[in-house]
Amino acid sequence: MTVLAVLAGIVLHFSNRGRQQTPAQPLPAQLAGSEARRATPHRNRDPEAAAIEGETQELAAVDFDWRQALTNHARLPKLPREEVEKYLEQNRRSAVSLLAAYGALRDTNYLKEAATNFPNDPRVQLSVLRRDVFPEERRKWLDLFKASSPDNSLANYFSARDYFKNGQSEPAVNELLEAAGKPAFKDYVMEFKLDEEELSLAAGRSSLQARLSSSGWAEDLMPQLASLKALAQDVAALQRQYSSTGDNASVEHLAQMGLSLADKLDTGDGARIVLNQLVGRAIEAIMLKQLDPNASYDFLGGKTPEDRLAALKEQKASIDSLRQTFLETIPNMTEAELLNYTERQRLYGQAEAMRWLQRRSAAGASERPQ
Repeated sequence: MTVLAVLAGIVLHFSNRGRQQTPAQPLPAQLAGSEARRATPHRNRDPEAAAIEGETQELAAVDFDWRQALTNHARLPKLPREEVEKYLEQNRRSAVSLLAAYGALRDTNYLKEAATNFPNDPRVQLSVLRRDVFPEERRKWLDLFKASSPDNSLANYFSARDYFKNGQSEPAVNELLEAAGKPAFKDYVMEFKLDEEELSLAAGRSSLQARLSSSGWAEDLMPQLASLKALAQDVAALQRQYSSTGDNASVEHLAQMGLSLADKLDTGDGARIVLNQLVGRAIEAIMLKQLDPNASYDFLGGKTPEDRLAALKEQKASIDSLRQTFLETIPNMTEAELLNYTERQRLYGQAEAMRWLQRRSAAGASERPQ
């Protein structure tokens, strides 16, 4: 994943899906800094993971030229494995440090070690489920996640998706009902990101390098959101079944459950990540399309599905505008400006940081002589 994709909250990946693209290239060795080196093997490594790494032979380095990375849309070098191992030993191979190591190197051996030693840690459980590390034990890990996080609706949504995949619609709907009654939606994205940055700082990267290069959290977010969107499609399929029998009340109840998921992604903590917002709105559209487009519904605030779909279209246009400003502005920002931008992402979320960038760009344009 390129630095631009991470800075934009993966909006670039989402918006460019389906378009023909030139694959991002890694930074050349001469641009990656003086500490470029090949990664050393992890002890007792998974042979399959080792074989994949052997094929890709990605460059590993502490230092890199962030300006070149922005200009060339390049993939950033991973940290050298010896630096990651040093960090793990300093932190006694804690759950947090193992997850940071997994995020930095994308080596599932670290995730499996965390799962073995810390099976009751909710962040470990979530990471295992996102990556589907133990597919034959998925229900076990779903139940562990639900038990350790009784107030977290994300655990119920994951469980509902699994039940739907196995053709068990009744327990799936029960999970959706339970999730709708829980206001919390905790995906630990910011924690994963900050821990990965801490690892980069400990290895010797600058603050800006650490912020730009932490991408493991983003790569794991993609399958999570794909699963949630697939869950919405499962709900829509069930709505169509009820609609075919004339059971409009059940269609509406299911729509409200789906809209509850959309709302959790588009507001509150979920909204700190732009891609969460985009997927939340996509889920809302899936739910709305199963309703009478011209009927007013109380759970839509008296509006019609057609009204809401029009509003979603406007919101997408707004995100597209933010994305365009981002692409035009980011490559020319100074180190201090980039640090300011990334700090605003932390404090206010990615969309608000991009709006700040857009306002700043517009103000600068108005001050330039015509």
